[in-house]
Amino acid sequence: PYSNEVVKVTGTDQKSVGLDTQALSILYDVSGAKTPNSYGNNKDIRGLNIALQTGADIVIIGTTYSGVDCSDPNAEGYSYCNADDINSAESLYTNYWVGAKLVCDKQGMRLPTKEELLTIYNEGGENIPAYGSFWTSTVDETGATSAYAVDFEFGNAYPAIKESNADVMCVGN
Repeated sequence: PYSNEVVKVTGTDQKSVGLDTQALSILYDVSGAKTPNSYGNNKDIRGLNIALQTGADIVIIGTTYSGVDCSDPNAEGYSYCNADDINSAESLYTNYWVGAKLVCDKQGMRLPTKEELLTIYNEGGENIPAYGSFWTSTVDETGATSAYAVDFEFGNAYPAIKESNADVMCVGN
């Protein structure tokens, strides 16, 4: 009867199925390497606590984060700089997009893609801001020195120079 509901399996026995809108857990082994209902070390998954979330938790960081100096190999977060960040003329400036990736990683989260952030904007919600421009993980394909941001006042995505200090919203994996 709950085929259109999102179900989250919790607990330690086979009877602990609860309805929840937080997660949908589907586990398939298409490789043929596992026996039915097993995972990892051949444990029976029917009794395990499964909470593989497809929905993401959201944390709003705002502008309370630091940029990264992609010209300094000793700078904190330098490993988050990609070759384009390091080799471009913009590497002489503080790279706030790389800093945004770093701050999300410290939260155990990540920057949303452009599509994910537009979905968050369109669906709205109780704790979703009404304004601000938020970084996405999507790099602008026309230039190495910019990545997309989404404007939460007007709902449009635009390429922003990585040295700009945009807001940060982190999402769970």
